[in-house]
Amino acid sequence: MHVPASLHTQLLKPKEADESSGGLNLAGDRRFVLVIDREAGVRALFDQVLSQDGYSVTLVETAREALLAIERMAFDLVVFDLSLPGEDTVKTLQQVRCASPFSKVLVTFSRFVAGAMNIAISAGAAATLAKPTTAQEIRYAVYRSINPVGRRP
Repeated sequence: MHVPASLHTQLLKPKEADESSGGLNLAGDRRFVLVIDREAGVRALFDQVLSQDGYSVTLVETAREALLAIERMAFDLVVFDLSLPGEDTVKTLQQVRCASPFSKVLVTFSRFVAGAMNIAISAGAAATLAKPTTAQEIRYAVYRSINPVGRRP
């Protein structure tokens, strides 16, 4: 039996996003987002924006907390701050990718971090987002990460 490629992808990865906006996947279930950021204000902004859009959001401050959260559940998207204190960010990002291989990754970074784009691209990030940021930029970056075909919300 021949299965069209688009349907095959949907069957293999039921949590993948469709063309609609908001925090629901193809099955109408909530999408799960893990936000790893050292700044409480940034975590709160992601939580407020994404919760309003229907996502289920888990917030953590450290890489260790992130890896524990990933052990407990699968996430559709991991938002990863490149400025985690005391961490080898490349190694940590690789650990996150290994622990959650089907999650898309959105890398956030300070506008002043040299080489951030290269790190994100080499780690397989679906998208990047420079901080400080706005609610609109968060929505667009999350949508672009989950729906990487270039369609706008």
